[in-house]
Amino acid sequence: MKKSALTALLVLLFSMSLSADVWDTGFKTQSSSGIDLSWKTDKDFIYVKVSAPTEGWIAVGFGATSAMKDANIIMGYVSGKDTVLEDQFGTGLFTHKKDTDLGGSDSIVEKSGTVKNKVTELRFKLKLDSGDKFDVPLVPGKPVNVILSYRNDTNMTNKHSVRTKLQITL
Repeated sequence: MKKSALTALLVLLFSMSLSADVWDTGFKTQSSSGIDLSWKTDKDFIYVKVSAPTEGWIAVGFGATSAMKDANIIMGYVSGKDTVLEDQFGTGLFTHKKDTDLGGSDSIVEKSGTVKNKVTELRFKLKLDSGDKFDVPLVPGKPVNVILSYRNDTNMTNKHSVRTKLQITL
């Protein structure tokens, strides 16, 4: 009994260390307008870390064709010990809705967040190609347009106070 409990504990600790390690190394980073975007990919997923000088919401949108249009937007904030993230889609130049409200799915595989010294960091993991028509397929080695924004409150229906855009190579 003790041997199986010890084995189970070692397996749990080993798997936890593997999970934590994926967030520690190998990220590419670009910064714009005070927002830091870090990402890396493996054969199936993109891992994203985004931080901004806010205690409010942050948004990252992949694949916008013009302003917010057609972007796969991940938007969220930290509230106490909870991280609130939504998978949204740019339905127009300046409008977006939750994928689930449009008949799609929430494609966020993992999420976490912290607020330290008035800086929020969100972390999330997405499939490179979720199969959801409201998500943009992401291809390692290919460029993708990224929109970034934040606001100093957690009401995600309020317009951003800061926005910027980048092109990154996955």
